[in-house]
Amino acid sequence: MTVDIEGLKTSLMEALDRRRDDLLSFWTDLHLHPEHGYFEFRTSAKAAEVLSGLGFQVQTGLGRTGLRAVLECGAPGPTVAILGELDAVTCRNYPQADLTTGASHTCGHDFQMAGLLGCAMALKDSGAAQSLCGRIVFIAVPAEEYIMIGERLRLREAGEIGYLGGKQELVRLGAFDDVQIAMMVHAGCGDDFTLPEGCNGFRAYSVAYQGRQAHAAGEPHKGVNALYAALSGMNGVNALRETFRDEDHLRVHYIITKGGDAVNAIPDDVRLEGYLRAATLDAIDRAFPSVRSAFLAGGDALGARCVVRALPGYLPLHPNRQLEEIFSANVRYTGSGITRAGWSAGSTDMGDISCLMPALHPHSGGCSGSFHGADYKVENVDKALIDPARALLGTLVDLLSDGGAKAQAVIKDFTPRLTKAEYLRRLNGWFDETANRPDRP
Repeated sequence: MTVDIEGLKTSLMEALDRRRDDLLSFWTDLHLHPEHGYFEFRTSAKAAEVLSGLGFQVQTGLGRTGLRAVLECGAPGPTVAILGELDAVTCRNYPQADLTTGASHTCGHDFQMAGLLGCAMALKDSGAAQSLCGRIVFIAVPAEEYIMIGERLRLREAGEIGYLGGKQELVRLGAFDDVQIAMMVHAGCGDDFTLPEGCNGFRAYSVAYQGRQAHAAGEPHKGVNALYAALSGMNGVNALRETFRDEDHLRVHYIITKGGDAVNAIPDDVRLEGYLRAATLDAIDRAFPSVRSAFLAGGDALGARCVVRALPGYLPLHPNRQLEEIFSANVRYTGSGITRAGWSAGSTDMGDISCLMPALHPHSGGCSGSFHGADYKVENVDKALIDPARALLGTLVDLLSDGGAKAQAVIKDFTPRLTKAEYLRRLNGWFDETANRPDRP
């Protein structure tokens, strides 16, 4: 199939530009109605309505709120997915945060969803897919932000989800079984696109200390202080930090989700949640036992029972360099530049996808301030929304024209780090529970 590449890209960009007002309206609506992961019911319904209106058969309810729609191109060929994340993070002080839940779009996932729909609109409106080969799959993914661990564990225990992360869950459900390449763009700061060297993976954990309540002033000697046991455990973890190798990019952080019930009572029930992040699975596996032992030792030191519940987090992100080259060449249709960034200590469940198939995960410009923070600010909607869609559309054309030669080359050169079966076994192996002394206090 001979294709006028530049003419096809031009028709797609023009179709996207004609939809700019529709996309801005959709984005504004999402920005003002943020929802937490696995509870993005309104967001999912809005996206499904748009896709259905474009003529797609939309598969709904994937991992409670996920969506999937397929566009068949004009000839057989590879299958490429465009991903968008449905969920918001928690930042109660953000001006547009939900007043009840504290959910806020301070990580730019609203731009991803609007951009996904922009790509779908442009492809449908222009008819350009008939000049390409293969299939384009649009996947709206729930629960990228790894938060609300207790609530997600309850969903898992009720059988509603298998994993706490959305892409993990969709892999389990088979939503990626026929996908050979996965692509998305995350919002970022500044004016230009950036290509991360990679991102940390992580393992999550919750820690519960059980002590014995007593009057905090009158008879503290009769109690077992679970809060002090937690502090002792945290100090033990802090003492480990000098042993972390720089090249492993290790991060250990946690929050106290319950610190006691009354100031005048010795705390008997204290809870923590945290992550251990690192650049490789080996580094995570090496460091986690020591961190777990430090928390358990905090219980031993104060005579409190301690239970560490370990959970599967996300795998390190390994962006595909061939996809980055193709994407970079299409940034010229945006008017922005593109630079390479260093290693990111943050994490994303796109890392899980990158271990299974070639994956693209650049960042756009358009925002300022702190992501996940109250000072997060949208500076340029076009750079955060329209430009990523333009670059993705150009990348799709390059991948799926000429019989899908470039896509086939990317697929052929890729070696999965894990098969799907190996991946799910690793996740299941990361569910673990360890206690110090089950007979105490």
